Amino acid sequence: MRSVAVVEPNKIELVNVPKPEPGPYEVRIRTEISYICNATDRKLIEGHFPGVDTYPLLLGHESAGIVDALGDKVRHYEVGQRVIGGLLLNPTDPGYTSGWGGMSEYVLATDNLAMEEDGLGDPEHGWNELFQIQRTVPPNISVEDAGLLCTWREVYAGFSDFRLQRGNDILVFGAGPVGLSFVRFARLLGLGYIGCVDPVSEKREFALGLGADAAFAPDDPELKTVSEERVVQFDA
Repeated sequence: MRSVAVVEPNKIELVNVPKPEPGPYEVRIRTEISYICNATDRKLIEGHFPGVDTYPLLLGHESAGIVDALGDKVRHYEVGQRVIGGLLLNPTDPGYTSGWGGMSEYVLATDNLAMEEDGLGDPEHGWNELFQIQRTVPPNISVEDAGLLCTWREVYAGFSDFRLQRGNDILVFGAGPVGLSFVRFARLLGLGYIGCVDPVSEKREFALGLGADAAFAPDDPELKTVSEERVVQFDA
């Protein structure tokens, strides 16, 4: 099968690697769509992702696809279902390491619930916390939106990581997909003042449409006043 590999920092190739076969608790997924993460994937491509220094590696962690094969102990997935979060954590080709591998024609997901039900939900039995984010997608969600669920789950987790609560003020720097997602989640979760900063006027308008109270260019003189008046303090 084909896969996108970073063969060395700043060099990407389309390579052929063996198609993965699902283990007892795994399902194989035929990839429909895969997105480039401007943080994780870009750092892996450039060669400075923390803790990763072994190349070549198979790239990608934001993808969606259709289940086409089941391990014999899988109970919570079915052939034909759409799934997000499939990965290649252990490439079958020993010449490659894992950069999560989602940009491959086929990836694997693990039936996390079945492992836990069988008393195997721990690292000693091969369990990985990444299995918790591998989920089926309702059929009324398009494949394009399914791929974005990978981004949205990370953004939503960020509200917990940053200890943001209802009523807190927030100033988001950047109105790309992640920044705009922060704006929208902030409004849905009941935060207080929501500001956004971006140099592109069209993106600022988009942020306002998603719930921002105000959107600023980086050189807007009002920005200094806003950042001084509306600061959220976080405990270490």
